[in-house]
Order: sequence, then C-alpha cells, then structure tokens
Amino acid sequence: MATRFIKVLPNYGVDDNVGPIPEMIVPLRGTNHILLIDGEGIGVPQAEKPNMLEITEVKNFVRKDLPKPRMFRLKGRALPGEGGMLVLARRGTTVVATLRVFVLQNRIVRLAVRPLQTAPGVFHAKVLPDPVAFVYEMNEIWAPQANVLIDLVPSKPALIDDPDQIARDLGAFEADGIMPDTKKGVFEESIRMVDRGKNFPSFAPVFLSYLGTDPVKNTDFTLFVVHSITAYGSQTTGLTDTSYKFGLVSDDAPARDWAHELGHFLRGEHGESGVEGELMVSGGKGEKIPVQDAVKLFNRRHT
Repeated sequence: MATRFIKVLPNYGVDDNVGPIPEMIVPLRGTNHILLIDGEGIGVPQAEKPNMLEITEVKNFVRKDLPKPRMFRLKGRALPGEGGMLVLARRGTTVVATLRVFVLQNRIVRLAVRPLQTAPGVFHAKVLPDPVAFVYEMNEIWAPQANVLIDLVPSKPALIDDPDQIARDLGAFEADGIMPDTKKGVFEESIRMVDRGKNFPSFAPVFLSYLGTDPVKNTDFTLFVVHSITAYGSQTTGLTDTSYKFGLVSDDAPARDWAHELGHFLRGEHGESGVEGELMVSGGKGEKIPVQDAVKLFNRRHT
C-alpha cells in the first residue's frame, strides 16, 4: 500500500479523499492529529514553513487495522494564509507523501437561545431543550472541523405577545389600511417564515422587530425556540432569516440542526450542500464540514 496521510477520526478537520493531496485544519496555538500509513523508514514529516507549524510524533501508538501506521501531532504556530502550507514525508530524499495544512484562528460566535413566549410564562414550544447541552454538541461539530467556538450568552425567553404590534410588523391592516388586523397578529402552532402571498405573510419581520427592541447585548446570532416552523408550505425543523441575525428551531430539532442553522449565519448565505453526510445538507443527519468550506466559508481567519 502506498504511503499516505489519512484521518485519525471522522469529522475532525481532515479530508483525506479530496484529490492527490489530503488536507487538514490545525488551530492556531492548538493541535490536530494525522496518521501516516506505511510510514516505516520515514522521519518526522517537515512543514515547508517550519516556523509556522510544529510537528511531533505520538509515540507508542498502536492501530492494528492499518499497515505500519504512525501518528503525528501538528500544532499551529502562525498563519500561513488562505493557501495553507505543505507538509512533506520523505523516505531518504524522496517525497513519498504530501499533506496540505491550513492554520486557523479561533472564530468565536456569541449565541443567544431564546424560547418564544406568546404570553407571560406561556411557551410556544411544547418541550424546551437544554441549551447548554445543545451548544456543547454544536461545539463538538464546529470546533474540531472549523475552529469555530460557540459561546452561549445568558438570555431570557422572548416574550412577543402584542397582537397589535405583531400585525403592524407583518404589514397586516384592516380594509381601511390604518387599523392593524389583530386577528393576524397571533402566532399559530406552526410559525410561517416564508411569504406565501398577502394572506400568508412571513413572521420573520416580527422577530427582527423584536430583536430591535429587546436584544441580547454582545450577541452575534439568536436562535428562537418554537414548536413548529412552516416554510414554502411544508414543515421544517430550522430556518435562518436572510438578515442572518436570527434563526428559528423547532422543539424537536436535534443539536445537529442547530449547528446547521449556525452554518448559514457563518456563511452569510443560504447555500445548501448536496453531498450526503455533510452538515450543510438540508434535512440530513450528517455532521461533516469539508476543510475547504471551513477555510473559505465558515472560519476565514487564516491571515
């Protein structure tokens, strides 16, 4: 078998099947690990910019399912730029394996999680998820693959209970065009988040207006927890507004869907992946974040 670099664990910031050169991310002042298979007779691989990347071997490593595996710890010392840097493994003077490494700074996202209340003490959601546990799971997805760290900001529920103001935010008025149509200023069991004509307006302006009057300070993104969400006439477990200031998640959405919605915020657009197993597949279950997406779309702190 040819000597080559491969991942240690899935969904851990390494793409070893993207072409002739595997790729990985390494946090600035942090570490990631890589395997070299068929690595007998090879010294410690060397970075083309040694001052920017420290490479040490993990001794006494055992992996019986691979041929002559060796594990190396890579520590980011400096930022080589968007193109990353090459790491070369040599047997004698011959390069037998190449790896491209991208060093990324931490990108910290301050997240507020605010369950919707439609009256004092009355939650729209039937079940309230534990935001601390969910954010922990989100960090398990985002930190190792993109060096994105999510900081949960303390916040209170979002009380939005004024039908008059809701109707005004919706642009829903009586026939005279002056008086708000308060019948439409009430949250239904499933909250519409995409316009479907005058009689079925999106409630997105309601949440955006609310954030303008009752924001959580020092917050980058807000997730409102609701019972159910409707978009384009069908149910969805999550939706991020085109302002990229907030998103909605349903009370039955898993933490993976919270992480998916955060991806729209980080990206600043609504592109979805079509590759099975990736985090940004809408309605999927995968958690994979490709290295190139981490570098160019989600983190971007490489210089």
